[in-house]
Order: sequence, then C-alpha cells, then structure tokens
Amino acid sequence: MFSNIVQPLQQPSGKESEKQSKAYWDDITMDAFIKVCVAKTLARNRPNSHFSKLGWKNVIKAFNNLTRRNYQYRQLKNK
Repeated sequence: MFSNIVQPLQQPSGKESEKQSKAYWDDITMDAFIKVCVAKTLARNRPNSHFSKLGWKNVIKAFNNLTRRNYQYRQLKNK
C-alpha cells in the first residue's frame, strides 16, 4: 500500500556545518576565564543567574583579547 519513500538528507545550515576545534583549558586559560566572568558580573552584565546577551558578547570579546584565542559562545558557555 505505502511505498518506501526516501527523503534526501538535509544539509546543516550556517554555524552547524562549521566544525569547531576543541577548546583547550589549562590553568592559565581557566584563571583568565574566571577573572573575565567576575569582572563582567561586577559590571552588571549578569542581572540574574546568567549573563545577558550583551554580557556574553562582552565576556567573549574580553576573553579572546586576553588569551588571544578565538573561542566561541558555546565553548565558553559549556565550560
């Protein structure tokens, strides 16, 4: 009655298709991340229990400038 219908696989779009490199967290990088998070919390970029969108942008920018790495939002958020 029903034939097997094969649907084409959907290609991932945008950021999903880009493979991120694995973040490397040594003691110096971890210390820098904590210092940036504390600074941005004191700057009121964390109004409740999490950073706001502007807060995350500031954390990412400050962390990447301090460590000269190019970590993305998900890499920092997962840490």
